[in-house]
Amino acid sequence: MIVIYRVEHPGRDRTSPYGNDDLAELLGLCAGAPDVERPGPTRDPLIARHWPDRPRYTGYKFGFATHKSYRSWFNTEAARAWLSDRGYVLAEYLVPFDDVVFGMRQVLFDLRRARHLRNHDCRFEYPQTVDSHSVS
Repeated sequence: MIVIYRVEHPGRDRTSPYGNDDLAELLGLCAGAPDVERPGPTRDPLIARHWPDRPRYTGYKFGFATHKSYRSWFNTEAARAWLSDRGYVLAEYLVPFDDVVFGMRQVLFDLRRARHLRNHDCRFEYPQTVDSHSVS
């Protein structure tokens, strides 16, 4: 099992911001080149090889394997605030490892086989851990 993070709107059938008419505004708040920082499924070679077989992936949704990956995708405080202000949450799911397709920056996962754990505000800062060996 693996924890997967997904940005979704809990009140709109778990839709992502990529179905939003204001997507260009959101992406304009993110830093960096879109194809590099936020590659679409056909631009990510690890996902693209599965993309022609899309009917097999019905029920799969995009998400992130780590909180750090989420913050790299929506890589400014303004972008994360935009999501939060519009009611999106950072949902946390527990997913069977075999039901995840790993890309370079994002994952596809079978939402039907995932167990929802909790929602976080999109501004959520994952608690930092301290390596006990580095503390003096």
